[in-house]
Amino acid sequence: MADNPQYNPNSRYTWKPEDKFEISGQEFGLILNMVRSYLATEEAGKFQLMMQTNDVIEKIMKQGVESGVIVEAPEAPQAPAPQPLEAVK
Repeated sequence: MADNPQYNPNSRYTWKPEDKFEISGQEFGLILNMVRSYLATEEAGKFQLMMQTNDVIEKIMKQGVESGVIVEAPEAPQAPAPQPLEAVK
């Protein structure tokens, strides 16, 4: 590991779940306002409805599987791999 690591915005980084980061009140306000601004959009409202709809679908699927109405689909038959063409002489 280098003695003086340099941040590269094009690299991927990781950290442990227990690591702590400190932010200023101004930084916290910026993050909070951005999240609230997005959540107030029509797009976010649609996303929240999609998540709720997905929960309903999952509940229906679970009940259907448990009651035997919905069963696992058999594996689709695999088409044979295409054979290479031979050159005509």
